[in-house]
Amino acid sequence: MTEPVTQPKKGMSKGCLITLIVVGIIGVVIIAMGIVCYVYKDEIIDAGLSKMTDGLGDAIIENLPEGVTAEQVRELMDELKIAFKEGKVDESELQELSSRFQKIAKQEEISQKEAEEMIEFIEEVIEE
Repeated sequence: MTEPVTQPKKGMSKGCLITLIVVGIIGVVIIAMGIVCYVYKDEIIDAGLSKMTDGLGDAIIENLPEGVTAEQVRELMDELKIAFKEGKVDESELQELSSRFQKIAKQEEISQKEAEEMIEFIEEVIEE
């Protein structure tokens, strides 16, 4: 007896086809996210800066240095936002501000000295 000759299968297996479709969808989503982030980068940066300055202001207000009021801190944070929007804050200053804020955010409470140093740094950034 001779065994029947089987024809080789043509095309991809179902698992391979499904994997290609999933990878294609993920690729399209990543490209779309990149385009959206590029188009709205200013709004994204502005929202991040706003969130950061609000958090920083609250941290400083919790332990105000001598001779500084909460209203002055809020005004300083608003001035920082305006300075950034006007392009007066360069990237290196923004990175330094972010790293200082991250150090403060890791602590439960900042000291009056740290709050005073942060206020002085923000004032330097704004004045330039």
